[in-house]
Formats: sequence, C-alpha cells, structure tokens
Amino acid sequence: MPMQPSDDELMFQCRSGNAQAMDLLVSRYYRRVYAFCYRMLHHRESAEDVAQETLLRAYRYSHRYRADGRFSTWLFAIAANLCRTELSKRSRRSECAWEDLGEMQAPGSVEGTAMLRLDGRAVRQALDRLSPDQRIALVLFYFEGMSYQDIAQVCNCALGTVKSRMHHGIAKMRVLLPALASVPEPAVTLGGARS
Repeated sequence: MPMQPSDDELMFQCRSGNAQAMDLLVSRYYRRVYAFCYRMLHHRESAEDVAQETLLRAYRYSHRYRADGRFSTWLFAIAANLCRTELSKRSRRSECAWEDLGEMQAPGSVEGTAMLRLDGRAVRQALDRLSPDQRIALVLFYFEGMSYQDIAQVCNCALGTVKSRMHHGIAKMRVLLPALASVPEPAVTLGGARS
C-alpha cells in the first residue's frame, strides 16, 4: 500500500494549483472542521458554510502556510477566525434550532466526557453564554484534543491567555452546569499540554 502524502506535501502541491491535493486534504479534515464550526455556531447550515469557506481559504492562501507549524493548527486558526466573524454578525436570537449532539466527542477528557453525559441542549446553551474566545478554547481543548500550546497558536495569543480563557470558561460552565462542579480542572504541564 503506497504511503499517503503528509499534509505539508499536499499543501506544497496546492501551491502549484493541484486541486487533487486539496481534495485529499478536504477528505482528511472536513468532518473535524465542520464539527468544530457546528460546536461554535450551533447551526448546521452556518457550520457547513464556514467549514467550506475555511477549506477554500486554505487552498486559496496555501502560499501563506509555513511548514514549521502543524497544518491542522493553521487550518483551525482560519476556522476560528471565520466563526468569530460569523458570531459577531449574528444578532442574538431567542431560539436556536438545537440538534442532537450526535458526533460530539471528547477525546479522553474528564470534563468532556461529563459534558457528553449531560443534556446536549444544556451544554449548547452553556457554551453560548461563554465569550467566543472562551468557547473556542474549550471546544478545541475538550472536543478536538488540542494542547494549550496549539490553542495559543490557533488563537494567536499567549499561552497564559489560553490558560485564563480556559479557567474562566470552565468556571462559568460549572455555574451553568452544576453537574460539572465536582469535575477537577485539567492539569497543565509546562509545555501547555494536558497531563
């Protein structure tokens, strides 16, 4: 079986206008980007639009990608910025079309697992009450499994800022979802990854 090209190799091919390389990246990342956008926006059509725009911009601006970082971090930075823009454009609606959490998964986190056991609507409503920056940090950490350092790259901020957003976001989630009150905060190692 031939080895699959790395993300960096595919991005290099995208710079040369290779649409097939982009198709392969889309097949690798669309579901994750869509799931992230859905958790941020809570609206299927908006999440689809933002996920598609994220991948389109990745292709269009492939010349800006630097191989010294991880492709997924760069891609999620694009998605996070587009989600922030979408959230700032929206007027606050009194009712959202809440859908089943379905594909929401928390890779190995105690808090994420606890959130999955709670009513999906309650979790979404609690996430909606966080600032966009806190929501991005929590979703990337608990549901995408990113380290604090990766989140800092996605958000283009200092590691301490990510820690602060996580701390305040978790504190607010615990108030809004009392079932999370007994769950300990994630431990952070010096490098920023969870332990």
